[in-house]
Amino acid sequence: MNTTELTETVTPTVESVDTEAGVIRGVKILGRVSANGRRYSGEAMRGALKLYEGVRVNVDHPTKAGEHRHLADRFGRLVHVREGNDGIYGDLEYLTQHPLATMISEAARRMPEAL
Repeated sequence: MNTTELTETVTPTVESVDTEAGVIRGVKILGRVSANGRRYSGEAMRGALKLYEGVRVNVDHPTKAGEHRHLADRFGRLVHVREGNDGIYGDLEYLTQHPLATMISEAARRMPEAL
């Protein structure tokens, strides 16, 4: 079986950040039109919702394709994934004790485009 890995980039948006609970709400996961020109139908977006629910969120990318991820790479997971007018959104539950938690939560509040 052949597999293809796709990487999409979206301009981050955030509804709110709850640092006590470790949740960044309203994170845009996938837009209807990607930065590289891909267009996703409503049907495709709805089909993708269940694929994103519970997905692990890591910091950075592995240096090589298929490389093993370390526990320290794990930042959180996506929950409450839903379809919005312009894409797929979800809440990012993150590990409040992760070394980057303070920086990422501040960036989400003050400058989400930096993420």
